[in-house]
Amino acid sequence: MKFYGRNNNVQYSMSDIPKSLREYVNYVFVYGEVTPKEYKSFARKYRNVLKKMLPNGWEIVEFGGNWFTMSGVIKTDDDRFIFVSIPDVRYSVNAWIDDILIRTMKNDHDWTGGMNHYTSLFEFSEDVQKLYR
Repeated sequence: MKFYGRNNNVQYSMSDIPKSLREYVNYVFVYGEVTPKEYKSFARKYRNVLKKMLPNGWEIVEFGGNWFTMSGVIKTDDDRFIFVSIPDVRYSVNAWIDDILIRTMKNDHDWTGGMNHYTSLFEFSEDVQKLYR
């Protein structure tokens, strides 16, 4: 299976996806009245992957899932903030790979923030740093 980055059109393969997330490629989340444990596990693993991709001194200060979507707040080492979000995984099966929304925030509760930018899991680290600058 091949994937493309959003910004550089480089082709990536399954081996470029972090091991902990590979089982969720093409995964169809089944939903009902409660959020399934599979999604909660995916959300925890996804957060951990993003956390590892951040530059030294940066942290995820808020991150949560809400009925198959995830969003969070990244705090830089100089107290600036970046919003991150992925679309609903029920309808956009692999969008968590290549449709990650990022934007600047004035503070950790500025949900409207700056202009929307999109990145992929492959380019996430580089793109949040570009956005920061």
